Amino acid sequence: MKTLEIGDRCCFCGEDTSWGSDKFVDRISCTTDTETEVFAEGQLRHGYQCAECQMIDCWRCGELTLEYEIFEVEATCKEGLPTTEVVCPDCWTDEEVEKLNA
Repeated sequence: MKTLEIGDRCCFCGEDTSWGSDKFVDRISCTTDTETEVFAEGQLRHGYQCAECQMIDCWRCGELTLEYEIFEVEATCKEGLPTTEVVCPDCWTDEEVEKLNA
């Protein structure tokens, strides 16, 4: 499969992430074939991923966050494996902060 070199564009939203744009800071190098509103499924492309497209939902408050930790929680899935949560810093418990600082 041929890789589409999209330069300084975001691999997900297609926005410019070049120097001087508001999206230059916090961009990361990216190669993906994920379907988006801008790109078709299976279209392998290499460029960058802007901060907005890197953000994910905190599983506790539902807010989008760029900074997060993945914590193991007591509940287990039906297969008996530990369950994890993606959690933003605003939702960390005192116990979780202690573990991170240990």
